[in-house]
Formats: sequence, C-alpha cells, structure tokens
Amino acid sequence: MQLERTAWVSSFDILPLVTMETKRTLVERAIETGSLIITAHLPFPGMGRMTRNDQGQRKWQAVAASG
Repeated sequence: MQLERTAWVSSFDILPLVTMETKRTLVERAIETGSLIITAHLPFPGMGRMTRNDQGQRKWQAVAASG
C-alpha cells in the first residue's frame, strides 16, 4: 500500500519527509523502467510492478508465480 500511497509512513519512522521523498523517487523510477519489485510482506511470490491506472494513480500489479 505504501508503494501506491507514498505519503503514508509508519508511526515508527523518525524521518518521514525523507521516507516519502525516497519512496516517491523509487516508485517513479520503477514505473518508468518497468522494474520488477520483490517484497517480503506480500503473498507468494511477493513480486510485481508499479504501474499507473487510467486516472494516473500509482497501482501495484502482482506478478503470478510460474513453474
């Protein structure tokens, strides 16, 4: 969820403004390059790409496991 909404930060984050800017930069780069993102906190296989929907909002697109 924080990849789609980069302004959301954990209450434990001691540098929330830095966190928001870092996430925004990384997510925008991932969208531009079509990078595969691997996560630890999503259901198996925990991989996907960030895209934009028709309204221009960031959207997580899970990649299905194969094999």
